[in-house]
Amino acid sequence: MKRYLLIPLLLITAFLHAQEIDFSDHCSPSGNTAYPPAVRLKHYPFNKAAEIRLVSFEGNFSMTDSGTFKITDPDPGLLDASPPAADTIKESIRLTPQQIDKLTHILFNYGYGPRRTIVHTVVGCFDPRNAILFYDKEDKPLAFIAICYECQKASVSEEKIKIGDPCRDKLELLKKFFKEVGIKYGVE
Repeated sequence: MKRYLLIPLLLITAFLHAQEIDFSDHCSPSGNTAYPPAVRLKHYPFNKAAEIRLVSFEGNFSMTDSGTFKITDPDPGLLDASPPAADTIKESIRLTPQQIDKLTHILFNYGYGPRRTIVHTVVGCFDPRNAILFYDKEDKPLAFIAICYECQKASVSEEKIKIGDPCRDKLELLKKFFKEVGIKYGVE
């Protein structure tokens, strides 16, 4: 009985700490209206981050109230057990300035364009395996964007995080970008 009470509580907690984003329809490069790097870096959390990492992980990803990234066991029935093993973080890569430029170009310079037709698809799953982590100058977690390529969804740690138009082509470009920098788990 205790297990069944924990599941709704976990779902409510997850919704309080993250905003879910569905990727739908197709998009294209913004063309002449593309934002230059200086403008893209003004968006939160890029404007506050001293370090940005791409990670792959296994489990449920969240950010605690005390400001730490946390991965918990994917089985809610095991919450009373010991914390997940250290190998829940499969890969972690610190981005270079050139890679950050490419990431912001994908996020902010791809969109639906002037003829915006959005088709929403309902997908019941959200099982992210990859994330973009932002750290401040004291090396403390600042924000995250968790991505589930299989479900075509993302979750952001704060509502003020904007990723531009959430379209499928952008999601595919992000997946390709993760692969290019060396992330394998969750993208292959």
